[in-house]
Amino acid sequence: MQITKLDVHILKVPFDRPVVSTRITIPNAYLIVVRLQSTEGHEGVGFGAVLKDTYAKPLAALIESLRDVVVGLDPTMCEAIWRDVDKAMFKAGPVGMSMWAVSVVDVAVWDLFAKIVGQPLYKVLGGRQTRLPTYPLRGLTHHSFEELRDEIDAVAQSGFHAVKVFVSGLLDETGPVGVAKKLRILKEQVGTSVRLALDNQDYWSPADAIRLGRMIEDLDLFWFEEPIDHRDTDGIAAVAAALDTPVCSGES
Repeated sequence: MQITKLDVHILKVPFDRPVVSTRITIPNAYLIVVRLQSTEGHEGVGFGAVLKDTYAKPLAALIESLRDVVVGLDPTMCEAIWRDVDKAMFKAGPVGMSMWAVSVVDVAVWDLFAKIVGQPLYKVLGGRQTRLPTYPLRGLTHHSFEELRDEIDAVAQSGFHAVKVFVSGLLDETGPVGVAKKLRILKEQVGTSVRLALDNQDYWSPADAIRLGRMIEDLDLFWFEEPIDHRDTDGIAAVAAALDTPVCSGES
């Protein structure tokens, strides 16, 4: 049994409403889709999402460069394929786009393996849960704080018990104080039935992130995400040590 084919496709997916961050406006997402085929005719699909075409094209090219590494390998040897692909990419660095390329191929390999054995992937990976909690994201497509409040209301009414709010939807000239004030308004609005998280989008210095975190400690956030530049691991550790609220990072 072998992988016989690796195809890469770039799909441009327009948003119904542009995503607006603190730095850029994003009208589209780009999905880099990998399709693997085996000698028995099974197909595995993996994809990664980026928000600029200037990321999509080089990422697709990196994955294309892995074709000769992947084709011919045994699709049931998922960890071995990961090691081979990772080794082929290591000169490009252990993070960033090279890891995206490795990850997209890895997802497709595991999907192909699950198709071969005829089981859902979560069972192949040893999962025991058939239901998982989910949360929507808000604070990137609104045009005013009042509109964001309406969006949060709609989330609560639709049955979600958690929502993550992006800091770009809460920023004003008062800095961390304004963010804390607006987040408190949202929490009072949804009450105890909906938990909030704050995605800080790498925005603050460690001192300002700690200051903000302490102002909202009583809101019982399920986490404080990317409080500072995700590359500043010492700073993230300092923020986490200073707060009771869970701190998470590493998405980027």
